[in-house]
Amino acid sequence: MIPKTLLFIGYLLLYSLCLFGQEEIEDPVVAKINVESNGSVFQIAATGLNKTEISKSLSYKLSVFKKAIGNQSEATMNSGGRFVLAPEEQKVLTVQSLNTEENQRVIVLLLIYEDDKLLAKDRVVINGFEGEDTLAPIVVHELDKAVREEDDREADVVLLKGLVVEDTKTKAGSDFYKYFYSAYNANNINGEEIVKIQEVLAMGSNTRLKIYVGQDVVAQFFLNPRASFLKEKAEQSVYLVNRHLMGLKEAKRQKIKY
Repeated sequence: MIPKTLLFIGYLLLYSLCLFGQEEIEDPVVAKINVESNGSVFQIAATGLNKTEISKSLSYKLSVFKKAIGNQSEATMNSGGRFVLAPEEQKVLTVQSLNTEENQRVIVLLLIYEDDKLLAKDRVVINGFEGEDTLAPIVVHELDKAVREEDDREADVVLLKGLVVEDTKTKAGSDFYKYFYSAYNANNINGEEIVKIQEVLAMGSNTRLKIYVGQDVVAQFFLNPRASFLKEKAEQSVYLVNRHLMGLKEAKRQKIKY
């Protein structure tokens, strides 16, 4: 009969080997935008890949930002929803057709979330600035990482600067987004973080709006459909977003300084 002490030691060794054999996956979920072009018409397929050995319940947002060179950008949410990825499964989330005008710069942005945490993103630039390929789309694959090359960081800032993503469910939520986006552009904020307007279910039939700067919630309130209320809240939210962006910019400056 094997002594209990030896059994216990054997169990610990086996457990340690199992832990040692498990490698942490740096990018557990991968977002990818595949593009096929036919002149001025582009077919966009958004996909998600689960690289882990467990199922994941996720959500995605596919946004198209059209901008005639020299003008302010306008954001349109084309598609979004929840989905489940089995272990090591890749799935097509949505397929969209996109028409572009001559010299019209377009950014297609795919965001994949787990709850409210951004796990992965991908983007495509069509009709870029001078120095970018004006015929074929430029695809950049990346995730938020602690360490990143400086040129990649600068490219990320340029392409994501001033973007406001809409995730609303009601007409009132959509109206708030329009008021917010108008005020955001009027103030020439052009922040270096993605701003997200998210509408979520609350008590009863009420909904709550949350305004994110990156991963941070800077404002939230219960929705009221009155236009005067929406306009007032939009102005307040723009102020709070701008203040938060300025704080992030100052913190970054201080970090570089010291």
